[in-house]
Amino acid sequence: MINLLPPDVRRDINFARHNTQIIRYIIGCLLGFIGVLILALSGKIYLHKNIDTYKATLETNRQQLQLQKQEETLTKVKDIQNSVKLVVDVLSKDILFSKLLPQVGAIMPPGTVLENFTLSTESDQAAFEITARSKDFESASQIQVNLEDNSNKLFEKADLVDISCQSVSETTDLYPCKTTLKVLPSNNSQFLLIPNGGKHDK
Repeated sequence: MINLLPPDVRRDINFARHNTQIIRYIIGCLLGFIGVLILALSGKIYLHKNIDTYKATLETNRQQLQLQKQEETLTKVKDIQNSVKLVVDVLSKDILFSKLLPQVGAIMPPGTVLENFTLSTESDQAAFEITARSKDFESASQIQVNLEDNSNKLFEKADLVDISCQSVSETTDLYPCKTTLKVLPSNNSQFLLIPNGGKHDK
């Protein structure tokens, strides 16, 4: 096919085609650059938003931890106050162990022995923890009944904390059962608590 167009016209047409391609290429590059810029700005905005959220979360957690520490401190202070109150209460009175222990030993049921007798500091009132040994479970249970007997006028209340018995085949101990009790002294006991300055029975 013979192109009858003059050389100048053909040249102008070729330039026009090249210019059109270049313009399309430039437009495509601009659109791509604009897209990248939009993505970058969106990512930056999203990142700043997350940073603000994390800051708010950290501040909330910090305040919660601070509040928890304050509550723990208040609890510790209260425990110390209760312990001090108990010590003051006990020291303000004479605890006559020399008279008390024989009385406790006297009301122990047959087949049992008193192993330990200590002052408990777990509550804000004077209480004692008793540990005893017994030959069997029935004797161990009877200890609580005897300690709580109002006719003895020793303890107002006796709570059974634990009873554990070993099998006869597992031990050669004459008293294989161990009993732990928590007792509260009776208000009218003449053996436990006598106010300072009072007269002791002789």
